[in-house]
This record gives sequence, C-alpha cells and structure tokens, in this order.
Amino acid sequence: MRRAWGAAAACKDLGGCGLGLANVPRAHALVEEGLRRYLAVGEEFGAASAQAGLGNIAYRRGEYETARLLFEESLQMSRKIEYKRVEGYAQVMSGWTSLRVGNYEQARDLLRDEIMGAHELGRVFSFYWGLVGLGLLGSLQGTERGAKLAALLLGAADALRANMPVQLSPAYQAELDSVLSYARAKLSEETWNAAWTQGSAMSPAEAAMFALGHGAGVQRARQAKR
Repeated sequence: MRRAWGAAAACKDLGGCGLGLANVPRAHALVEEGLRRYLAVGEEFGAASAQAGLGNIAYRRGEYETARLLFEESLQMSRKIEYKRVEGYAQVMSGWTSLRVGNYEQARDLLRDEIMGAHELGRVFSFYWGLVGLGLLGSLQGTERGAKLAALLLGAADALRANMPVQLSPAYQAELDSVLSYARAKLSEETWNAAWTQGSAMSPAEAAMFALGHGAGVQRARQAKR
C-alpha cells in the first residue's frame, strides 16, 4: 500500500516538473498515471491533486473545456474531503478557465469567491491569481475606470507575491507577463504608476475588500486613520 502510494506521488510530482519545463506530453502521461495509482489505492487527497494537475495541463494546451471539467471534478473531490489547498487551486483555475472562454460573469464570481476564502484561510497562491484574474477582467472592460482598477489590483497582487513560498514557474510567469503587457497598454505611464502604487500599498485585507467590490469602504477606512 505504502509503495503504491509512493509510486503514485512520484508520477504526479514528476509530471509537475515536466510541465514546469514545458514538456507537456510527458507531464500529462505521468500525472495521468499518478491519478490511476491514487484511485487504485483509494488515496483521495492525491487523486484530487492529480485531477487538478490534469486540469492545469489541459489549460496550458488551450483545451479550456476539458480543463473546466477536470477542475470542477477536482473541486468536488477536494470539498468532499476538505482538502482546502487543492480546493482553492481548482476554484481559482476554474475562474481563469471561464475567463479564457469569455464567460466573464462566471469568471468574476469564481475568482471573487476564492479571494474571500483564500484571504480567510491564508491560501496565498489562489489569492494572488484571483487578484491577477480580476485585474485582467478590469482591463477587458475597455474603459479607463476598468484599466485603473486593473492596475490597482495587479499592484496589490505584486505586493502579495512576496509572501508566496515558491517562485512562479515559466508557464505562470509567461501568463503574468501577458496580463501585465495587456493591462499597461490601456493607460498612460503616469496613470498606471499611480494606480499600481496605490494597490501595492494595500494590506491583504484591503486588497480582498477592493477585489470584492468594496473599494469605497477601503477609502473610508484609510481616511478615518488620518
């Protein structure tokens, strides 16, 4: 039993390494084998994690409908066993998948829900990507107000990144660079820098409030402290 679990974990972890190095086909084969082995021994935590890993691979391939189904399955599995870390990852990536297929309302709901839970439970990774996702949504509005909101949220995310336990993989860094490039093009350098600076000065609690649509409350609280 222990040997079978160890083999499953090795497959999943090696698959994650393969994805980080952009060897997507190899990553898929290894994570899929890891999932099969986890299910064979009834290891639900590993299975939920591997399922999310397969969702991530489908996302990187641009297979967003497949990714959505895999993340939803991982989310259900994680909630059943109260596996909070993978639950958060599956939720925020479900939001990003909805964003990529143009379902912006659903993306906003999923990302906001995860930001609320992530802040309360200390899930820094999903909190970070929730802010980045909402920043991209702001940029996609096509208005100056949306672009300023994007700069503010991305600045808040950048401040939060200092607390992330690991560096971004090349795939995640490329995603971030793409979002930043798109968002920055919507504003003048002066306006972008001002909004970014405002966001980066926020505490995690303030960033969460702003992301959830309570920006006015953040401003009032700051004024009350003066």
